[in-house]
Amino acid sequence: MRRGRSSFVVAITCVYIAACDFGELCPTSTQDGDATFAANKSTHVTNLDVAPYVGTEDPYLPGSLAVNFIDLDRCEANAPLKLRIHAPTAPGAYGVVVLQHAFQVTNHSYDQIAAHIASHGFVVILPRMYDPGIGPIIGMPTAALETERAAAVIDWIPARLERLPGIEFNNVNIGLAGHSRGGKVAFGVAAAGNERVAALAGIDPVDGTGGPGGNQPRVTAEPFVFDIPTLIIGAGIAGACAPEGDNYVQFFEASPPPSTLVIATDYGHGDMLDEETAALAASVCASNDDRELMRRLTAGLLVAFFRAQLQDAPAATLQIDPEALPAAVSIQSK
Repeated sequence: MRRGRSSFVVAITCVYIAACDFGELCPTSTQDGDATFAANKSTHVTNLDVAPYVGTEDPYLPGSLAVNFIDLDRCEANAPLKLRIHAPTAPGAYGVVVLQHAFQVTNHSYDQIAAHIASHGFVVILPRMYDPGIGPIIGMPTAALETERAAAVIDWIPARLERLPGIEFNNVNIGLAGHSRGGKVAFGVAAAGNERVAALAGIDPVDGTGGPGGNQPRVTAEPFVFDIPTLIIGAGIAGACAPEGDNYVQFFEASPPPSTLVIATDYGHGDMLDEETAALAASVCASNDDRELMRRLTAGLLVAFFRAQLQDAPAATLQIDPEALPAAVSIQSK
């Protein structure tokens, strides 16, 4: 009976794995990559008859722009992966921010942060790298493969989409951010030399090796050699979900200037997620019950950072007034 039960579990697991989405790229999106990049680059927003949007409102409060989102399936509009895209509804030319999700978390778990950022004049693209489940636990895909696929999303970003009428993308100078393992992926894309990434943010990034027994290489083992500004947001009570030796400290140490580290002293590793997912994360990761402030802090810091780097704002560097922040922080810069 025991052998039969074990065989049944193995069979069910195999069926489950076969049914899962491990983030395979759309076949057509990987063809003629150089030609696609050249075509997208030739339609960079500065060549269009639309003035780029520059935000001026308090970044820690929702902006005044109305926002909607669309979901693209893999291969729709030649998208390399499933994507959720938050964008202002008003016609205009907007900077682009790509946000990579955390390990075992879906891209839909960042809707509140993404909508906040978009309301300040950005198009926010959230790739779905895989379906949560057994696959990621057993290394399908690895962080390295996830990094390659994230780069394919950046190479795909168009000047415009039919489903977003009147919305123009700045598809050359792109902001890239990632949470937890998504932070490792984002920094890996920049470290590989993707020339479109103009600003890079890690949201409590984790440089793990793939779980117990994993041997996936760390991206922070050597100093990063890219020449772009970085913002790193750390969770002060992250605990085992962002363990010492593999957390925001290593990302800040490995990043060249200019780099800013903001540690939310009273918040945990999943507290910036949408509330339903954050509540689930709190059963595993250290957390603060008042998570709305962490969402506002995270979204506001990303708005301020990407505004300075992507919207041709008057200040070319990130300016942070601790008195204006919705939560207590410590700040380091270099």
